[in-house]
Amino acid sequence: MPPAASSSTRSSTAIQASRPLASSATSSTRRGSVSSGSTIAAGKRDARHRRWRHRQPCPRRTGWAGVASAYEQLPGEDGWPIVGSIPSFSREPLAFLTELRSEHGSLARFRMGGLDYVLLADPAGIEQVLVTEDDSFEKHEYLRDTLGDVIGGGLLAAEGGTWRTQRQLAQPDFRPERVRDYAGPMVGHTEDLLDGWRRHGHRDLHEDASQLTLRIAAETLFGVDVDDRADEIGAALDDVMQRFRADRRLLAMVPKSWPLPANRRYQRGVETLHGVVDDLIDEHEPGQDRVDLMSRLIQNYREHGEAMDRSRLRDELVTFLLAGHETTALALTWTLWLLASHPEIQAELSEELASHAGGDATPAALADVGLLDAVIDEAMRLLPPVWAIGRQAVEDVEIAGRRLPAGTQVMTSQWVVHRDPQLWEAPGTFDPQRWLDGRAGDKPRFAHFPFGGGPRTCIGDTFAMLELRLCLARILQTMEIRPGRDERPPLDPSLTLRPGEPVPIVAETRS
Repeated sequence: MPPAASSSTRSSTAIQASRPLASSATSSTRRGSVSSGSTIAAGKRDARHRRWRHRQPCPRRTGWAGVASAYEQLPGEDGWPIVGSIPSFSREPLAFLTELRSEHGSLARFRMGGLDYVLLADPAGIEQVLVTEDDSFEKHEYLRDTLGDVIGGGLLAAEGGTWRTQRQLAQPDFRPERVRDYAGPMVGHTEDLLDGWRRHGHRDLHEDASQLTLRIAAETLFGVDVDDRADEIGAALDDVMQRFRADRRLLAMVPKSWPLPANRRYQRGVETLHGVVDDLIDEHEPGQDRVDLMSRLIQNYREHGEAMDRSRLRDELVTFLLAGHETTALALTWTLWLLASHPEIQAELSEELASHAGGDATPAALADVGLLDAVIDEAMRLLPPVWAIGRQAVEDVEIAGRRLPAGTQVMTSQWVVHRDPQLWEAPGTFDPQRWLDGRAGDKPRFAHFPFGGGPRTCIGDTFAMLELRLCLARILQTMEIRPGRDERPPLDPSLTLRPGEPVPIVAETRS
């Protein structure tokens, strides 16, 4: 979910906390304090209740007669004693979920430790969870607890009324008319990338895409160039993201206070990331004409009479930096890799760009380049940056015609649904034309959902699509790319669908 930028002024009352970072023990308390001490206490009671409730065995979590046995009657697998399917899932999560769908259908149960899961791969059922029955679900507690160290009470982790307020105040800055304000920085930083490609054509595509989207995110968030700190921020984000690697799921259940190397790396990444964002907050200069997200966010909160202390501001900015930079970098990486691996499609898109836009890369110039959107949609179908979405039921609920008890962990997977042969013709083939000839248009709403859906759909989807259009167009107007090796890099499904190795390409200037 890419970020946006915003405009307004900063007053001495807008950011109300001291400069030093708190320890992990105190910072979690501060992050809960969005208004008053009573709110903090209530939040702690709610959190303790959620943890107690969801750690009870599923058959004891329900007041709906027969619902527990209904869960047990779902097709699926129990896995190993105690650990359930953790070994299989951790080893090959994408293959595990694909096989579960193939063998047990679009609603299949499996266990992870003491938690009862279902894989939901039915588009109508996914729409229930994300849209029509959204109030019956919340985000996985594991995800909230782990993300809480990084983004505190930011938009990705917030729930209930707090989330609704945050979403309402941030949403205006992601509307199309606001997002278009950021086209200049997007194209400008892409030109800087191309300067490097002209000098050295052998590139690591993922590394370059990450640096590009990081610089775009920083300028639109803070209104500054972070070239001198880009490597530091990138390393910190890598340290944080490694915590989510699927093959370390058992480690994620180990207390983060244990002095393990991976835990120390994670904490180092969190501290570095918070420190950099704190520095950027300190360096931020107010101004009426500013269009960065920090300025606009402060102004939105002030106009609605909401408190915006330093920790709350930092939580939101770290959220947008992490989500926007990571997912867009991956979408750009995989789209360019697919184009490099399919030179005939790359050539067709380059010709269409030349015909409709010439050398211009603006939203207006690209409006009629239909193949550009088709390529992006198809790339995110085949290699979705976010490969799964998790929810947990907060009450007994009926989904896809089956009853699920409160506490059930529901996993929907873009990877599985986007490659389902019952939904997609030749699902493993990169075929952008399916989006232009009507074959993709007759699908259920949630047969393709790279940005999620419902009230919690990615707030930055419009920003992300604009960034992808502009960056891809400018690259393909200037360069011809080919893969540096024949086979696709291995996939590393953590919180996002990262490449497990560098993604080598060769870039040459178009004649």
